[in-house]
Amino acid sequence: MQRVALAVIIHKGKLIVEHLREEIRPSFRGVPAVLPGGKVLDGELPEVALKREVKSDIGMDIEIVSCIAERAHPLIPESRISYFFCSVNTVNLTIGNKKKVKSAEWEDLPTAAVHMLTLFSRVFAFLVQQLYGNVLPPNVNVPELMWLSQDFERFGAKIREGELVAFPTETVYGLGAHAFDSFAVEKIFRAKNRPADNPLIVHVSSVEQLHEVAQTVPKLATSLFMHFSPGPLTVLLPKNDNLPSVVTAHSSLVGVRIPANLFALELLAAARVPIAAPSANKSGKPSATHHAHVINAFGSEVPHVVLGGPTTFGIESTVVLPKNEEQIVIMRQGAITKEELKTTFPTHEVLIAGEDDTNLRSSPGTKYKHYAPNGKLTVLPLNSKKKWRAHLLKVINENPHESVCILCSKEFATLIPKKVNRIILGSERDLSSIAASIFGALLECDAKRYSLVFAQSFPRKGLGRTIMERLTRAAAN
Repeated sequence: MQRVALAVIIHKGKLIVEHLREEIRPSFRGVPAVLPGGKVLDGELPEVALKREVKSDIGMDIEIVSCIAERAHPLIPESRISYFFCSVNTVNLTIGNKKKVKSAEWEDLPTAAVHMLTLFSRVFAFLVQQLYGNVLPPNVNVPELMWLSQDFERFGAKIREGELVAFPTETVYGLGAHAFDSFAVEKIFRAKNRPADNPLIVHVSSVEQLHEVAQTVPKLATSLFMHFSPGPLTVLLPKNDNLPSVVTAHSSLVGVRIPANLFALELLAAARVPIAAPSANKSGKPSATHHAHVINAFGSEVPHVVLGGPTTFGIESTVVLPKNEEQIVIMRQGAITKEELKTTFPTHEVLIAGEDDTNLRSSPGTKYKHYAPNGKLTVLPLNSKKKWRAHLLKVINENPHESVCILCSKEFATLIPKKVNRIILGSERDLSSIAASIFGALLECDAKRYSLVFAQSFPRKGLGRTIMERLTRAAAN
């Protein structure tokens, strides 16, 4: 028995199935690999229809191991997109049927998940074309349709030619260059005004590609990737000697991650090389969470920008160092929390690195002041909201000529007088909404030229710990 991941889309009784591991190139976008004319019978489960149609079409028996994911799209809510991890038996296939599946590449679940994210857009594009032809619905602004308008082959070629390309990830936008081209990587430092001793993260498209940039991948590191990738986790690994030292700021460790963003994965597929990329902002300023932020920050300095809209997490990846197969040390707090790591690895010790940890220099974003707006930012202490409100009003009265703004939750906004400018970050009951809004709010403060900015404090646990780390660093003198 072998295994393969299949994408299944069901629309008005029609069943379309595609191999998850097709080479990504423009000529194949939106073209289903198998079963373009399959049917789902009334009341039939997708799993049953899939097994029946695969057997009928190519004579191959499959067993559903698990459902990787299910997606629905707001544009076509009546459609269902499912991704199944399957066991298949190709031993008894006829020669003709073997030709139908000869291009299939069998793989493990984490690698399949990476391709799942990219394939979603390909299958969706095919469905849109079936429903609308070449004319897309008016006033549509969704990531999958933005994906259709991007020339990823051109962006990939720019990376290979040594140019910079800004692109979205699920965390923030990155400013990318060919990781093995030292001259290209140096362009990143110049464009950002980034200190040379601040290392970069290398982005790859699969677990297998880790070995191109890392000398070894320890067992614990492999487990971390298996559980959290693709996703907002960067793992520090022993650097491959072929990787230019400028990428790691001459450290023996390199931070590597697999982004969970279909734009980023498509770019990596088109580039066919690992991409070194820090956040796409000028050093010290808030990170970009929308392509408009990148364009505003760099203008013509970075002409190649993948237009991917807003990012999901809005806060950088968590950087970890696996030590001695027993400890997971968080070098930079990020979208994955200490609590999540501890829940996944209950037998391991999960620590947050102290300021005296000598490995901190191997991690990006830990040495310098970051995220600061142009105005003076003050993080108010975590105490009663009534005291907070009184303090704000006192400051405003004492500074009548200053333009003041407060960054706060929607719960606290109701306690602030209407005359006070405010940017609502999200709800205290959903800290992920707060985290996703911080950098955009700080950039908005710059755009509106607020000279005094105050930020609400949040409990330092879970994602609140990461939020407070970012706000504290942005407020550092």
